[in-house]
Amino acid sequence: MPEPYSDETNIALFIDMENLVRAALDIALPVDFAPVISRLLQMGRLTMRRAFGDLDAACRNDRMLRAGLRRMLYENLIGFEDIPYVTRYKNTADMRLVVEALATAYTYPYISHFALVASDRDYLPLINKLRELGKRIIGIGASPDTVNPIYVKSCDIFIHYSSLFPPPPEIVRPEAPASATDEVLLADETVLGLASETDQATKNGPTEGAPDPSDLAACVGRYRQYFRAKLKCDLPGPSLRQKIYETAGGLLAELQDEAGIELAQLSELTATRINTPSAIIAQSSVFKVLYSLYRARVFRTLFGLLPYNPRIREASLPPAGWDTLFIRNCLVVLRGENPDWPLLPGPLAEVFQTDEDLIARIVQDMDD
Repeated sequence: MPEPYSDETNIALFIDMENLVRAALDIALPVDFAPVISRLLQMGRLTMRRAFGDLDAACRNDRMLRAGLRRMLYENLIGFEDIPYVTRYKNTADMRLVVEALATAYTYPYISHFALVASDRDYLPLINKLRELGKRIIGIGASPDTVNPIYVKSCDIFIHYSSLFPPPPEIVRPEAPASATDEVLLADETVLGLASETDQATKNGPTEGAPDPSDLAACVGRYRQYFRAKLKCDLPGPSLRQKIYETAGGLLAELQDEAGIELAQLSELTATRINTPSAIIAQSSVFKVLYSLYRARVFRTLFGLLPYNPRIREASLPPAGWDTLFIRNCLVVLRGENPDWPLLPGPLAEVFQTDEDLIARIVQDMDD
């Protein structure tokens, strides 16, 4: 029997449902495979669409969400195998995905590309074996700061799920002028957070070459330039960051509403409490700091009406530890968008105005 469509790029799609559903919920994005399929169809023909997972566990036992996901899978012609956990420590769905992918590779040699929707490196042995068989790998993961960098490097093509959805509209608020001090941030910019929501870094790469480790002063300038462009404002100093943490944490402690509070509203209330006649911080700047903490999973969240503006129910960690997580998230995004840049503790400590040993520990933790 002749191989069908042998002159085309044939793609097999395999989805780790639990991995992506949980990641999408954590970053306040809808779980919808239509944009994924649309992007893949630009590359070739989807000859197989399979998903595996424990849907109850993935949906956190939300029956309405589960029903919506089942319909979404059906509408996108994705065959789904609902596999409950055998034990708390063994994910049978992962094993089923690996077995089916390898069986497909051997049974249907005309399939040249394997698209794998996941975000961790558990699938590296599968990827390595598929590459040995001459297959090309398309990785699809949640967002730059949630995907293991080794997993990204192992793929021939990588797509960030977050890049498949439009960013939120710009919110521009007029701000009163203030004196230029280290404690003042003025920025009439979009409320987009620190984390990269598109794969523009993958498409375009860093705007400049990697900093020269031998020129520490130039490294400090390059790091500052990057974070200023990313935040659309100067990086807050340590005392201002601490004010944001303490004020936002206090507001969440006062919150008694089970429905939570939108991140944008929390940012506005935080800025209002912090502001004084002599020092004014823009609500949009506070949003960027708190959004970065949200991406670092500091908050317990509910669904929001808009992507990237989740409803915050409470803090999962006390404010005393937030600064370490804020810095770590900044460095994760920096490395995700500029993998060739060195993370030098000395210059980075100067940029964040913090202890060099703390930066070194964070970098070591990221490398591990």
